[in-house]
Amino acid sequence: MSLSGNNNTLRYDTQLARPSQKHQTTSSPTGPEADVVTETQLLREQRWPELTVQLFAEPACVTPVQLGPPSQLRLLLLLSGTMRMHVHSGGRELAYTSQAGTVKLTTPNHLPYQMHWSTLTADPVRTAHLYLPLELLSRTADAAGLNSARVELAEGCAIPDPLLYQVGCALAQQANNAPESDRLFAETATQLLAAQLLRQHCVFVHELPDHRGKLTSKQVQQIRDFVQDQIGEVIRLEDLAALVFLSSYHFCRVFKRTTGLSPNQFVIRQRMERASELLRHSGLSVKQVAFAVGYTNHAHFTQLFVRHTKQLPLRLTQKRKAEERAPRNDT
Repeated sequence: MSLSGNNNTLRYDTQLARPSQKHQTTSSPTGPEADVVTETQLLREQRWPELTVQLFAEPACVTPVQLGPPSQLRLLLLLSGTMRMHVHSGGRELAYTSQAGTVKLTTPNHLPYQMHWSTLTADPVRTAHLYLPLELLSRTADAAGLNSARVELAEGCAIPDPLLYQVGCALAQQANNAPESDRLFAETATQLLAAQLLRQHCVFVHELPDHRGKLTSKQVQQIRDFVQDQIGEVIRLEDLAALVFLSSYHFCRVFKRTTGLSPNQFVIRQRMERASELLRHSGLSVKQVAFAVGYTNHAHFTQLFVRHTKQLPLRLTQKRKAEERAPRNDT
């Protein structure tokens, strides 16, 4: 029983990872989901500075396959489907049910293991694998004033952690939709994952200090001016944090406490305000405005604009053109 692929991507031997006949002959769905998956298929991969997200379509049934530990910390989320899992490692056997809403946490220190599964429902099996470097946890611990030498994660299967799952799903959605323009979101979410792992999933208990300080109005204005100046460029979390001489970890917490918004939410709001102004008062098209405020994906920009303003960007340009054509009543 063999496994091929690199340290991040799991690819099962096609002769060993076949759906059972009962899964092949179940009801007849239509569209992309109708295809029978006979091996793990990588649907999408997105790499950010300290995070890799991979989206997979999985077989309905996998016979025992030997796997090694990941090269980085791995969070595995089941996005759809329900599976009965069997894991053999170090002379021990673990059987459990995996379903959407839970997380599997594996570290590079994990022993080689053998795994097989079968689905319990007719739903297609979709998973998201999130990879983070262990160095990120050490740096987050240092920034929080914790002992980074005592950062050891407790591995687990079917972990009921709603925060890890929801943040992971949001990252999976961003990776699948429009990754390039959401680097700040990815960096903020990655920092949140690191803090949650330290707080809830370490072998040693860590009490993260709750610093009650806030940014001054001058510091908030400094951040706003920087964002406005760089509105069409990639804005990084570490650049915002450096403006007020904080680590990324502390900046996220203090900024949210001060403004009520995450750094990513704040930047999006600034982009949408600028976009509204350009759509109303410039001769730029919707696509040109999207690019001017930092979005290369026109559809994603439109989605965000509707979410924040409750109207289509095209409506503003149409209104501007109508006002330009309207005759003036000069007195």
